[in-house]
Amino acid sequence: MVFKHFRRQLILRICLLFANMLVLCWMLVNTHFYVSCSFLFLALIAQTFGLIRFVDVTNDRLSRFFESIRHADFTQVFRSSTEDRSLIALNREMNAVLDEFRKLRADREEKELFLQTIVQHVGIGLLVFDQDGKVHLMNTACKRLLQVKALLHVKELSGPAESVVTPLLASQGGDAFLQKIQVNGELLQLSVAVGECLLRERRLRIASIQNIGNELNKKELEAWHMLTRVLSHEIMNSMTPIISLASSAAGLLEEQKTKTLSAEEVQDVVDAVTTIERRAGGLTRFVETYRSLTRIPRPVFKELSVTELFADAERWMKEKVGAEGIQFKVILPDANWRITADPALIEQVLLNVVLNAVDAVQEQHQKHIELRAVMDAQSRLLIQVEDNGKGILKDIQEEIFIPFFTTKRSGSGIGLSLSRQIMSLHGGTIQVVSEPGIKTVFTLKF
Repeated sequence: MVFKHFRRQLILRICLLFANMLVLCWMLVNTHFYVSCSFLFLALIAQTFGLIRFVDVTNDRLSRFFESIRHADFTQVFRSSTEDRSLIALNREMNAVLDEFRKLRADREEKELFLQTIVQHVGIGLLVFDQDGKVHLMNTACKRLLQVKALLHVKELSGPAESVVTPLLASQGGDAFLQKIQVNGELLQLSVAVGECLLRERRLRIASIQNIGNELNKKELEAWHMLTRVLSHEIMNSMTPIISLASSAAGLLEEQKTKTLSAEEVQDVVDAVTTIERRAGGLTRFVETYRSLTRIPRPVFKELSVTELFADAERWMKEKVGAEGIQFKVILPDANWRITADPALIEQVLLNVVLNAVDAVQEQHQKHIELRAVMDAQSRLLIQVEDNGKGILKDIQEEIFIPFFTTKRSGSGIGLSLSRQIMSLHGGTIQVVSEPGIKTVFTLKF
């Protein structure tokens, strides 16, 4: 509408100018009214200057309008002292556009203030810095944890927080690390997770920092309680009969001082000593088993073909499958899939899980075990072992990974615990989902 008025005004002024030129030319050729021609010439000049001024005024307002937008100066207001409808309409539209920009900026500032308030009040420390270490944002929780009032560069961290500088500058998106610092006599266990984002062609790193000391202490205490309970149970199971039998044997041998032992009593002493030897041997084996959990070798990583890994599993299972009537199925969608792992350790994990599946299906009429490889939504390779055995009750699904916990009479209770530690050393996890009587699925995530 604005440009329609402007166009009409421009056409009208050009037409009047052209008409005056025609009349002036005609009068100069066909008449001798030089005075009238002079006035007509002056009118022609005035109309020319009027047209130029009209265009200049419009251009000037448009120029000021775009300059206001470029510099985000939305305080500009366009007013017109003329009654020209095109300029009045132009001013009205430009003012309306600037009003919208003012509202948008007010909304943006309100949202920024809201986000800043959240960032400053959140309990987790947040530190935003660029690749050079220049700090762009640091919230109150971060200042409190690192004991600083202000920070321009990561390298300016000093005192207790100085040990955080090197891992922060060396970190990349997705990295995480733990760091201990001493603040006012208190040991803080800092958990630092680093992410990356791209803002106006600048790559920024966002570090979230929180003290997890209390949580770690709680978990450590729980672990010690659990370990103490397991060790106490196993040791007492062996020591109680040892003490009882040793006491009985000692009593019989004491009686020998006053009388000759009968053949039956001598046999009792022999049986007692033999049982003591057997139980002591069992206790020794238990201690050796415990030591094996704490002496897992560091993984030697190499590229491993999943096809070869599954072929080895089939070779292990061939004899057992045939003897026990188990339907063993292998599913591998892509023969070229590979993982980076320690072959010996991963084979040990897979063997533990598959043998557990064999034990689980013993009571089933039709025994099914499936070994498969799949990709999850994050393009991570998963190896799964599924069986249709009796399953695992929901309330003990996490306890099966605890050392020495077992639901089998002849089980040692270290296989799955060992497997979890090996997967942890590979930066992965082992998880179980079970529907008792229907299916149980163990998943290895790499």
